[in-house]
Amino acid sequence: MTERQPTGQDNLENRERPLAGKVALITGSSRDIGAEIAKALAIEGVNIVGNYRNKKKRADEIQETLRSFGVTSEFVQADITNEDDRKKLKETTENLSGGKLDILVLNASGPSADINVTAANSLVDKFLPIMPRGSIIVLMQSVPGHFEPQLNKLNMIPEFYRQTAKAKHEGEESLRSRMKEFKENGISFIVVCPPEVSDTANMKVFKRYDALISDKHAKISEMLGLPNAVTKEQVGKRVAELLKRKDLPTGYVELFNIFLKASPHCVRQNRKLKQARY
Repeated sequence: MTERQPTGQDNLENRERPLAGKVALITGSSRDIGAEIAKALAIEGVNIVGNYRNKKKRADEIQETLRSFGVTSEFVQADITNEDDRKKLKETTENLSGGKLDILVLNASGPSADINVTAANSLVDKFLPIMPRGSIIVLMQSVPGHFEPQLNKLNMIPEFYRQTAKAKHEGEESLRSRMKEFKENGISFIVVCPPEVSDTANMKVFKRYDALISDKHAKISEMLGLPNAVTKEQVGKRVAELLKRKDLPTGYVELFNIFLKASPHCVRQNRKLKQARY
């Protein structure tokens, strides 16, 4: 049987959808930002593995939406802080993909190091061996989490969010410490750091804790020269756009209007925040 040769149309489609056929694991993907990332990648032809904690009906609905885009999708009930559940996620991914993972999106987070540091790094440990060269790890971060040391000094982080910001910052730094390892394995690492994502369930909860939370976010964004707010759909689309780019070295941070070369001291590249610190 003669092997089919690529046509001009095939080449055009490959250029238009360079992510098609890849496999992504997105933690916390049954709602809000995680679900929007999953949708944006599925539209680009990426097969999706996701997890949910306890709301199977919601996860099933997202899964069906993803499959409607013509991709394969499997959602697993899994707590990423649990080793047995992490094994289950890996087994599901290998079964879906034939033994590889191209994109790992660390979206799930919380107020402790258990999820932001231990679970995130354990997932990396588990999946790195099946990630081919050219794969990418994406950490979903928050502005207060990324800039936590500086904003904490300025007393600009809302009281209820300080523990979470600290844990998220520790998680990011723990992954940054592995960038040499990532490079040696041909794996890219980027941080996606949106400002306030106004239409998430989390924001509704935050406003119950602090009625002025949006005003406080706006002050931080103004100081940093960032947009005041974005939508979860915009975040999902931006992640998809970033994954298609070939010019982002390991360690870049996406702040939704500028790129900063990520390092423990990348904040110094932002003049406004540097001035505010002193």
